[in-house]
Amino acid sequence: MDNFNEIFDVSKLSDTDLGHIEYVLASPSWDQVFRPYMTRMRDSMIKLWLDPREERKQKFSDEYLRSGINFIEGYLTFFDNIVFQTRHERVVKARQERATGDDYLDLQLAGKTGPPGMTKLTQDAEYPEGEEF
Repeated sequence: MDNFNEIFDVSKLSDTDLGHIEYVLASPSWDQVFRPYMTRMRDSMIKLWLDPREERKQKFSDEYLRSGINFIEGYLTFFDNIVFQTRHERVVKARQERATGDDYLDLQLAGKTGPPGMTKLTQDAEYPEGEEF
């Protein structure tokens, strides 16, 4: 889908609407029931679409099946994008709101500090040659 963001644009949603959608997506019902149901429906439509028989085409036209497949695919992708975008925004917001005392934590996570009490950064430490540790 080339123009996905033109049709499924998250920025067009209000914060309240986005919050309601996030609430639904965070529930077990989405992952355990509704998403698998929509995926099975899409897969069934794809299987039907590949059936070249005329009686299938009379019952479900190619246009109908293509539209359904595209809608479901867009729907699932849209919700995946909402989940990804809101998680990313929360991470960025959490980093911006961190306390200033977290600079040491950043150094620790980057592996640039040693055990408590060391005054030098681990990368700056000099080790005698030939000594085993």
